[in-house]
Amino acid sequence: MSCVEKIKQELKKYVNAEKAAFLPKFFQAFEGGYGEGDRFLGVVVPDQRKVARKYYKAASIKDIEELLNEPYHEYRLTALIHKAVGWMLREIGNRDFEVEYDFLKENYKAMPRTMLRYAIEKFEPDLRQNFLKGLI
Repeated sequence: MSCVEKIKQELKKYVNAEKAAFLPKFFQAFEGGYGEGDRFLGVVVPDQRKVARKYYKAASIKDIEELLNEPYHEYRLTALIHKAVGWMLREIGNRDFEVEYDFLKENYKAMPRTMLRYAIEKFEPDLRQNFLKGLI
């Protein structure tokens, strides 16, 4: 079974029918709404984080891209969580580079690669490469 299929199966364990009925209204998935056509399983974000945490080391960029092209919101969001955290770290660094740098220096080896790449996206090329090569 592929990593994508494992992630989908794991997410299906957390399906909540009430949430699945509520979320299309919340995200305006109706015709003309900003979420038009989006589909929902009814899996809440904390459960999506559990799944992302479980599979982030096994998932490749190709797996993440595949999940990002799925029709179900929860599959896409589970793939996006690492990007979102990396983006937030980068934004912190835009305001205070030292805070981001100190955090990354201590934690980057345990971070998912996608998260790290987004976090260091605007670093000087040499510093970025040192983080990617594990030389910090």
